[in-house]
Amino acid sequence: LNNGTIDVLAGGRVEQKYDFESSPSFGGFQFSTPYYFGNETAGDDVRFFSLATREDKVLFSSFVNCIVLATIYAQEKGIKKEEGKEMPSMTIFGSQFNWALRDAISYSGSYDQIYTKHFGDVLEEDRGRNILNNEGGPQIHSFPGLSPAEDDFESSPSFRGFQFSTPYYFGNEFAGDDVSFFSLATREDDVLFSSFVNCIVLATIYAQEKGIKIEEGKEMPLMTIFGSQFNWALRDAIAYSGSYDQIYTKHFGDVLEEDRGRNILNNKGGPHIHSFPGLSLSLLK
Repeated sequence: LNNGTIDVLAGGRVEQKYDFESSPSFGGFQFSTPYYFGNETAGDDVRFFSLATREDKVLFSSFVNCIVLATIYAQEKGIKKEEGKEMPSMTIFGSQFNWALRDAISYSGSYDQIYTKHFGDVLEEDRGRNILNNEGGPQIHSFPGLSPAEDDFESSPSFRGFQFSTPYYFGNEFAGDDVSFFSLATREDDVLFSSFVNCIVLATIYAQEKGIKIEEGKEMPLMTIFGSQFNWALRDAIAYSGSYDQIYTKHFGDVLEEDRGRNILNNKGGPHIHSFPGLSLSLLK
């Protein structure tokens, strides 16, 4: 990736440090929606793997992510390899790529078919996080889901699109519908700041995982990747706002976990695969 010999690196383990310690000549990486999660407990750092692309190839990175999401979308809709032509056409990358999603599924199949090809017929209960989360169960977990949505392509030609943080709130729609979710939006041309904002969102989830509350903000780790002046950024963020659960309670009151739908911590190793931000029909014709 650094010297341009390849455009996409498969099987890359996503870690924040790789985005900032790669090469000062072009910046960092973009990571697609993860397609495989490890079986570690939530208290440990859960491994997950994505397709990595160069950060300075923004449009191509978005295209690659759409292809990953297409395999999950196909799984949701029951579209298999031999039915690839049932996938919607796509217009956001230009007419020459209208059939890209159909071609991708016709070649590789749905997420489930790809998984089976590589790992065999594994029972769902033995696949850990790598099954479709389509029951509206917990979806809050700390991975960097920065992916395109409609406004990313129709914003302003003067600075291209937007970056979206990891979602902090999910709607209660059925998985077969377009699930609503909310993120912090930043300008795509301010990559370092966008990454910083996403780290702050992830910090609230990390604090929830580790049981760190607002009055214990100083227990958050120091952060060095943005320079010494931001070493205490995670501690300051939690000392000001608290963990994800505390923020949720502040805005919605004491809601029982079973009534919070997707907005509880997925810390039991349950299903993590879901197509957010999803292939919204607003992107497709």
